[in-house]
Amino acid sequence: MGKPAKAKKAKNAASRQRRKKIDKINVFISYSHDDFPIAQALWQEIAAIDHAAFEVFLDAQQIELGGDWKAEIAFAVKNADIFIAVYTGDQKHVFDYCGFEVGLFTASEPDGMKRRMFCIYDTKEPPTILSGLQGVQIRYDAGEKLLKSAEGWTSEAFAPRMKAMFSLCYKLYAERRKAHLQDQSEKKSREIIQAFYANKGDEVVDERPLHQRISITLPAVTDWDTMAGIPPTSRVLGTITSFSLLGVPNAVPERLKDQDIYGLDWKDLTEILTKRAGNVVPWIRYVEASIMAQLKAGVTQPPPLSFIGEDLKPYRPIIGRFKVFRNGTRRYYVSLIPTLERLFPGRDETSFPLIGLIFAARFWFKFGEERQKLRDQFSVNATDNAFDLEVRSLDSYLQRMVIEASEYGLADQTSMKNFMKAEDGAIIEHFFVVWKHSYDSLSAVLKGWIDRKVNKPQVADAIERFSNDLLPQNEKFMTMMFRELEIQLPILRTRGHSSAVPVSAEPAR
Repeated sequence: MGKPAKAKKAKNAASRQRRKKIDKINVFISYSHDDFPIAQALWQEIAAIDHAAFEVFLDAQQIELGGDWKAEIAFAVKNADIFIAVYTGDQKHVFDYCGFEVGLFTASEPDGMKRRMFCIYDTKEPPTILSGLQGVQIRYDAGEKLLKSAEGWTSEAFAPRMKAMFSLCYKLYAERRKAHLQDQSEKKSREIIQAFYANKGDEVVDERPLHQRISITLPAVTDWDTMAGIPPTSRVLGTITSFSLLGVPNAVPERLKDQDIYGLDWKDLTEILTKRAGNVVPWIRYVEASIMAQLKAGVTQPPPLSFIGEDLKPYRPIIGRFKVFRNGTRRYYVSLIPTLERLFPGRDETSFPLIGLIFAARFWFKFGEERQKLRDQFSVNATDNAFDLEVRSLDSYLQRMVIEASEYGLADQTSMKNFMKAEDGAIIEHFFVVWKHSYDSLSAVLKGWIDRKVNKPQVADAIERFSNDLLPQNEKFMTMMFRELEIQLPILRTRGHSSAVPVSAEPAR
C-alpha cells in the first residue's frame, strides 16, 4: 500500500475516532469522598440512560489501583461535556481539589463547544469556589411533604433545577445519537434527592436538653491533688433560663457573642448561691465536691442532695458527663433534674418542728449519746488506715445531716421563726450561727486530714471542740422542738386534723 493510501486510511481512522468521541457524552463528577454515596448514585442514574452513550467519570470506579490518578482526572475533566460538583457542607476530607477541578474544566473548554456545569448542594449557599456553577439546591422539607416518602411529591418541590440537569443529558443524547429516549428526569431526580437524604441520615436536625443544665469549664491544672476546690476563674455557661432557675439575676451572666448562651465565673456563681442559702451549705458545694472527687484519687463522692429552684420546685444536680480537652481544660455538664419534694406533707406548724427535731436528734445520737465511742474511734493510737476510714465516715455523716436538713426545708429560718414563739427566734438564729461556724471549722480539719495536712491529735481536738460548742445549743434547740410538737398536736386534734393521743415527751437533757 502506497503512502497516499496509508495516509487516507489513517485519516479515515482518525475521523471515525473523532466521531466516536463526539458520539460519547462525557460526564465528570466532582465530590469529596465523604459524599461518595451521592456521587455513586449520580454515576448510576446518568450511565443507566444508555451505557453505550454515556461515559460517566467517577474516580473510585475508573481509576485503577496504582494508576496516575492526577493525569486521569485531568484528562476526564478536559473531555467532559457536563461537569457536576456535589457539596453537602459536611466534608471531613479536603474539598479544595474540587475547586481545582472546576478551574481545570473552565480553562480547557474547546472552541465552539459550550459545556455545562452544575453544583448540587444541600446547604444554604454553595461554597465560594463553586458559586459560579448553575445551582441545584436540595431541600429536605417542602411544605407538608416528607422527603422520606417517595409518593405524592415532585422534584420541583425539593430541587427545582434537578430535572434540568437530567434533561440536558437526554438533549445531548438526542443531538449525538439522533435518537430519542423516554425522559426519566423526574424519576432520576428523585433518586438523587433520596441519595442526599440517605447520606444525611446521621445529621442532627434538632437537639435540645430534656432538662435545664449548666456546664463548668475548669482551666488546665498540673496537679489537682494540691487544689482545695474549683478555681474561682472557672467558667460557668448556661441558658438564661437555667441561671434564672438557680436564682441568678438576669443582669449578672454575660451573653456570649451570637449565641443564646450566658456565662459567669465560678466565684460569682458560688457567692450568689451562698448568700441565698443563708447559714446552710449551698447545693453548689455538692457539685464542687463531686467534681473534686472525680479529679482526686481516693476522694469519696458526697451524698446526693436536692434544692428548691426559683419556681419553688425541687431539683437534683447530676453530673452526667465531662470532657477533657487537649489543652488540659475540663468541662463538666451538670443537669438539673426535677425530683420529688422532700418536705413533709403535713401542716407547717408540725412539719417545721419535726424537721428540726430530726436534725437535732441526729447530732445528739452521734455527738451526745455516742460521745465516748466517738472519742475511741478517733484515738491517736489507731492505725492510719482505720483513722482515715473514720474521718471519711464522719465527714459523710455530717454532709448527710446538712443535706437532709436543707432538702426538708430547715434552711428556711424565716419560715421556721414564723411558726415558733417570738422568744424562740433568738435560739433558732443562734443555733444556726454556731452550727455554721463550728461545722465549717470541723469540715476544714477533716479535709485537712484527707489531704494529709493535719495530724490525728488535731482531728481529735477539732471533733471535741465541735461537740462542746454545739451540744448546749443543740439541747436547747431539740427541747424547743419537742415542746412545739407537744403544743401543736392537741391543737390539730381539736381542729379535726388528727385523732392521735397527744404525745408527752420529756425534753432532752
